[in-house]
Amino acid sequence: MTKSLLFYLALLLPVAGIISIPLLPHSIKAKANFLFVCLVAAVTSIPAVNALAGNDSEIIISNPLVFGNISFHIDSLAAWFILIVNLTCINGAFYGMGYMKQYNQQRANLSLH
Repeated sequence: MTKSLLFYLALLLPVAGIISIPLLPHSIKAKANFLFVCLVAAVTSIPAVNALAGNDSEIIISNPLVFGNISFHIDSLAAWFILIVNLTCINGAFYGMGYMKQYNQQRANLSLH
């Protein structure tokens, strides 16, 4: 996969999850959330692992309307932080699936959560 494709997937997958998860049936929302978290973690871990192998990644968004060029650079230090955050998010989403089961009777509050 190209660097720009991974970058845009990392931006679009959370948006797709935010839009689609509220529309899903109550019984599979937690699993869909976990799936989206794992997908985002996988997509963002690919350049992180490449950076740890010595292949730093850089993506430059050229000439946006207001800010000028925006540069995203992933070196080995950033890669460690990306992997730590990904592991934490996966663990939190997995824990949340079981934690929220006790609130099944309060579906309005659970859906908002």
